[in-house]
Amino acid sequence: MKGLRPQNTLLSRIFPKRGPTLLMILMVLGMQAHALESLDDGEMAEVNGAGVALAFDNFSSRFAPTSYINMLGSAVGVGTVPYNAPNNWRRGDLYYYGLSMTGGSLTDGMDWYGTGTAGGGCTPGADGLGCPMGRITGSTQVQGIKDWASVYNPYLIRAFQYAGYSYEGTCLGTEVAGKCSQVLLSGANASPTYYEFAGPSKGDKWRWAFWGELLANNGGLALGGAGDTFTGSCNFSTAGGNCAGILKSQSIILGNNFTLDNKPTRLQIVQTPTSVVSEQSLSVVYQSRLSGSYRFSVAQNPANVTYAQSVAHGLVPDFDDEEGLVFKNVDAFLPLGQNNYQSVVFRNSGTSGNFIVELTPIANYANVYNTFYCGQNTCATTSGIAAATGGVGLNGSIASTGCVNQAGAVVACAGIYDRSVKVKTGTNCTTNWTSICDTAEVIIDPANANPDSHGYVYWGTPAETRSGVTGVAAPGATSNANGIYFRDPAGAVTNIGRAKVNGMLLQMMKITSLGVGP
Repeated sequence: MKGLRPQNTLLSRIFPKRGPTLLMILMVLGMQAHALESLDDGEMAEVNGAGVALAFDNFSSRFAPTSYINMLGSAVGVGTVPYNAPNNWRRGDLYYYGLSMTGGSLTDGMDWYGTGTAGGGCTPGADGLGCPMGRITGSTQVQGIKDWASVYNPYLIRAFQYAGYSYEGTCLGTEVAGKCSQVLLSGANASPTYYEFAGPSKGDKWRWAFWGELLANNGGLALGGAGDTFTGSCNFSTAGGNCAGILKSQSIILGNNFTLDNKPTRLQIVQTPTSVVSEQSLSVVYQSRLSGSYRFSVAQNPANVTYAQSVAHGLVPDFDDEEGLVFKNVDAFLPLGQNNYQSVVFRNSGTSGNFIVELTPIANYANVYNTFYCGQNTCATTSGIAAATGGVGLNGSIASTGCVNQAGAVVACAGIYDRSVKVKTGTNCTTNWTSICDTAEVIIDPANANPDSHGYVYWGTPAETRSGVTGVAAPGATSNANGIYFRDPAGAVTNIGRAKVNGMLLQMMKITSLGVGP
């Protein structure tokens, strides 16, 4: 068996056991180009499989403003009731135009409207979200993402083993201090090998944008060409004609594919780690991480777009640079699956051509669900967590006291415990909190939650300081510095505050398609 060897002796090993690191070698590769010659079996045996690093400098990707991806709905009345039945559903078609990924400049930019390859000019605005594409200041050239993934923090493709409990509760690896955490390279309980694609944990901001069309109650316009117009007097009872409603919108993200605590996005592919042979299929574990700001807008510039143009299918609009709904300072983590005991699998649904995408349920084994909840095979518990910090209190165990529920009635839980979210005053509880009687006394302390399984979304920087983020005060009613707000075409801002969802646990999820057909 023969491999390839660079003639330059500095590159005689792609992944050496000692000496220059992979990143140093990539830097050398960037400075010189060399012919390749074969490696013999002995030389190839020294390759350690550390992975392949991909660095992206000045990267951009753009579709033409009229290039699209579309999703066509089924004709009205086709399919089994209630799906697509005339009295329940109306056909809807979606078009996604001009998908682009460019630099995150806040000083200059361009949009899809206008002539020429550079597109039309626009104003970045106070939010930095006025333009869907970045442009080099003072030129007509699109701006690339300078350090999307530098040589010091690249994308990584590798085959890697991960320890963890299987679907049957078996430690695929070695248990250390109550965790199945040490990789076992071989044997009956060897740790599974994942094909892993991991993103950078730091880098420059980028813009990801597209403009779209939603066609509602489409009677056949999808077969027409660009520039077809809709009849404004159409309604659901009108027969024939281009009787569809249309909404044009644009979506702009200015951000990064890692969270503010500098943890990267990961996609992992593996054969499902289970002893059930029929279930050993392709499965995916995906950790989605995103930080930045998002703008959704629909208003168009009346100076450049007439009503007839604004309702024309496939005609590029000139969107207003200010208007829209903005989510400022978003930080989000959504884990779809966990190594070895939960993954996304794909199945067929009967013989109709439909399919199932399923996030497998957490198995009923203590070491599995405890790991899912708190990161180890036994979980620390508590019998009293202050509700003021957002915890779940085990209060109201005194039968003569009880607690007042949402309906205003006193709930006495004689002989069992009352699990409530409330503030405890002495031996009693305040009013207007939900009270649930439960025989369970053990509550997992949120402070011990497994950070790899608990997802979160912050719409705006919160008041509390957490990893990678310093807390800030609540935004004002007209602030565009933080949180969720609306901006009208004149630039006036209405801020509705900020929001967060913390501790999301996806114990299972199943999506079944129902309308696959010719």
